[in-house]
Amino acid sequence: CLFSLEQFHESENLYLSVLDNIDSESLTAATIYHKLGLIDASPSRSNSESAMFHFQSALALRKRMLGDTHVNVAKTLTSMGVVRHVLMGDSASALADFREALIIYRANSEFKNDEDDLEVKKVLKNISLVQRDLHKSNFSCDTNRAE
Repeated sequence: CLFSLEQFHESENLYLSVLDNIDSESLTAATIYHKLGLIDASPSRSNSESAMFHFQSALALRKRMLGDTHVNVAKTLTSMGVVRHVLMGDSASALADFREALIIYRANSEFKNDEDDLEVKKVLKNISLVQRDLHKSNFSCDTNRAE
């Protein structure tokens, strides 16, 4: 797969050409939008605006076609949370995305213990990182006000 070889430009062109030739309201389109978001969010691109556009397109299609609690919805929410936190510095929105994804992953998990579910563990780690950064930010603001 071109994407896994990090040949982003070629992958992007391929995905865009496929999009031109398929039903824009299909699950295939949702998958392509998600992959385009991943390309835009990659360190070589760091294009948060385009990444969010593609992820939001994927999310809308996936929710409409698969329902609000499908794991693919959670995957897109997780990707959106990463972009919001890392590229945009919007920790509050990232936290909301991660929390929504966590609810979905837990609802679909076959495990009773969060530690046994890899997707749940990853989202919990993301939530922890965002909360830590929010705490640091709030502490920094409080320290600046005290001066």
